[in-house]
Formats: sequence, C-alpha cells, structure tokens
Amino acid sequence: FSSLQTQQMFYTLLEKGFEVSFKNGKPSLIKAEGKPVWVLRKDGKEGQYLRKGSDGRHVVPGLPAGEYIFKAETPELHKSSLRGTSAREMTVTMDVTSGDGKEKIRVATEELKSARPIMEVSFTVWQKQSNATFVVEFKSHSVFKKIYVTSQLLLFPLPAIKEEIMQARRESKAVIRPDEYIVELTKGAGGVGMTLGWDKVLKAAVVKTIDTHGAAARTKKLNIGDLVRGIQGVRVDKLSFRKIIKRLRSVPRTVVLLMTKAPEGYVPVKTGNRTRKIENLKVRRKAPPVPGSPEAPPLPPPRPHSQS
Repeated sequence: FSSLQTQQMFYTLLEKGFEVSFKNGKPSLIKAEGKPVWVLRKDGKEGQYLRKGSDGRHVVPGLPAGEYIFKAETPELHKSSLRGTSAREMTVTMDVTSGDGKEKIRVATEELKSARPIMEVSFTVWQKQSNATFVVEFKSHSVFKKIYVTSQLLLFPLPAIKEEIMQARRESKAVIRPDEYIVELTKGAGGVGMTLGWDKVLKAAVVKTIDTHGAAARTKKLNIGDLVRGIQGVRVDKLSFRKIIKRLRSVPRTVVLLMTKAPEGYVPVKTGNRTRKIENLKVRRKAPPVPGSPEAPPLPPPRPHSQS
C-alpha cells in the first residue's frame, strides 16, 4: 500500500463485503452478490396478495453464518386512491433467532405505505449463531382490496476479516483475567491514536501517549500507563517490546487488546524517547539541605597550601 490511509480504505471495503479480484496481475475490488435463500411465493407465483385477516406468516429455518439483507415491497401502494389513510397500509415484522434459541439476532417492524412502500433490513449471523431461524409476518390493514407484497432474503458470504475479529473477541474472553479489561481499536489514517513505551521495572508495554482525537481516546477506557497484556486473544506478557509492536502492526483493521489498569497513583516518567519505571506520586523526595544548616553534612577541612 502506498499509505496507511489507502490500506485502511482497502480493509474497510473488505468489511463491507467487497471481494478481491486479480486481472492481469492487478488487484481490484468487486461487490459480492447476494444469493436468495428465500423468496415469497404463493401458489407457485412470486409475491402474495393479502387482505386483513389473511395468513402472512412465513418461517425460514437453518440459516448458516453470513450477512443477510431482507427486502419487502408493496409496489401497488403508491397507486392507491386512499393515500394518507391506514386502510391501504401493511405492517411487516421480522425476527431472527440464533440456532440454540438463546439469542435474538435482529427484530424489526415497519409500516409499508404509499409514501414508503419498501423495507430493507440487514443483519449478520455469526458462526456461533448458525442454524438460525428467520420469521416474517405480513399484516394487511385493507379490508376489501388485497395488497400485493413481494419479499426475499439474500445471503452474502461472511467477510473473512469480520470472522477474524469475532475470533479475536472470543479468544480474548477465554484468556482474560479478573484484573484485566478488553478494548477494541479501529485503525484509521493515523493508526490507533496512541503510542506505547516499555517499562523496565514492570517488564511490560505501557500506554505512553494518547491522541485526543484518535481511536484510543474515543473508547474512554484507556489511560496513560495502562499495560498491554494481550493482542487478538493471544497473551503477550512474556514477549519483548519489539515483538509486541510487530504483532500490533500485523493486525489489519480492528485491534482487540487485553489491558490492565496502571497502579493507582502511578504515572510513567519519560526520559527522552523512552519510558522508564513508573514512580509513586505520593513519595516525594526532600530537597537537599542548605550548606551550613544543621541538617547539612560537615564541610571537609581545607587543604593545606604547599610552600615553595
């Protein structure tokens, strides 16, 4: 990459579902196409006509991991002569539950009317939530005339970079200790918005500076002197400073860190470009005594002058 900004733009597009394609040895990004996993059909025809009281409930089980877009449209509503009334409206409710039934992935409700006859909702099913169940229900408010509705559910492959972030979160939670906390930093054009230094006494990487406008400051969790204990779910307690920095730079986009708060009352003391030991602010050294005072040590006797 020609710059850090170009690199982060590339990874942002990958997170949004673009794929890398090589043509004549040159990489290019193409938008991944969605695969229909469900299309609303009635009597073998696409779409369904519904009036008030009609059965418009549909269940789609066994959704695999991936990114989904649900679309519903009532194309004939804008032609209705009863604009501005609820008589020609339709309520669409969708619900997605994880495979084990313990987690609600997405719930959404929207009123389709002449002013807004289209509904579009996106959601993600992660690997641990796979085999999810999708339920959608269409309720027409029209008593006499049926309302025509079309709908489909599209599946997009889960970007590898997003799966890596989820893996880092899971592994970080597996190795976290009681005195530690997890923080996520998304790299921008200026990095993560902080610098690290090495503390020789603690033998650990510590937060040296924090950019007030960077990702580290926006988390409102990090402070000067906090210790780095893990990166992407891998503990770095015994790694050298050089290896810790190398591991941080190898993370493409979102950094998942395990951190420990600096001891209370401690701040890093800088010497040049290095960070040396963290000293206790409560311990203050006394000023040196004034020569000649009772606390001052006795002065050495004067040296005798040599006679020629």
